[in-house]
Amino acid sequence: MKLRTLLIIILHVLIAPLYGMSSENNPALKSTPTLTLELATRMVEVAARYAEELHHTVGIIIIGTDGFPLVLRRHEETPGIVYEQTLKSARSAWVSKKETESSFPIIIDGQRLGGIGVGGATQSINKQIGTEALSVFHETVAKKSPVLSANKELLKIILYVRRSEMLETTDFYSNTIGLHQRSSSNLTWNEFEAGSVTLCLHVKDKNSSREKATNIALYSGTREDVKALHARLIDQGYSVTSDINPKRDKTMGRLQEKATMTTFWIKDPAGNTVQLESLRTN
Repeated sequence: MKLRTLLIIILHVLIAPLYGMSSENNPALKSTPTLTLELATRMVEVAARYAEELHHTVGIIIIGTDGFPLVLRRHEETPGIVYEQTLKSARSAWVSKKETESSFPIIIDGQRLGGIGVGGATQSINKQIGTEALSVFHETVAKKSPVLSANKELLKIILYVRRSEMLETTDFYSNTIGLHQRSSSNLTWNEFEAGSVTLCLHVKDKNSSREKATNIALYSGTREDVKALHARLIDQGYSVTSDINPKRDKTMGRLQEKATMTTFWIKDPAGNTVQLESLRTN
């Protein structure tokens, strides 16, 4: 009996540090390391947004610490077979603790907390999207801060340029400043990785009286959230127009139902525009 008690004490001393090392006082994790619903949801939100930016419709599944699906985001056009393959990939990563082109284990200090599966695009694209989800996990845990929703999160900073300025400005941000260019060189739209946001160069609409200014894009929840906000702003006296004119007060664009999002722009008091976007989640 004494030997058994001694063994239990020894095991407790050896195992306890593993469970408390990274989760202690960490709002992103529970006292015993467990992938929370809030964090898994945040991972999927960011990965899904990245997939939309790459113009791919994919399925993303997060397996929880217990080995069962915790969060699923399946595009309505994604075939059922893709869902099955994605689920299988996520479970495989959870079981094997090994990464593949479309699946990633979620591990901290050697402990298995979950798995990520991505399907619906090429293996290379699936890997990029899965890596984005995994980076959210590691960054959140490292910060030891509460998990925040992507609602009202700054997504893009859009700089308006003239068509004649696009090539020179693109070269400036790419080669002089050293930002990684996400898209191939384009005459009307170019994107650069700039930390947690994307810097975009956009050719000014020649039919608009809009002067040069900065446009920021915010993620504002689901499609229904964006629709409700647009309706509320109309009730508050905002007029809908196609002309982004910084000299006109209380104006905004029409609600647009795009394939990848529901969106509209609104002018702030300084004459800049704020573009409100949804993820294609419903």
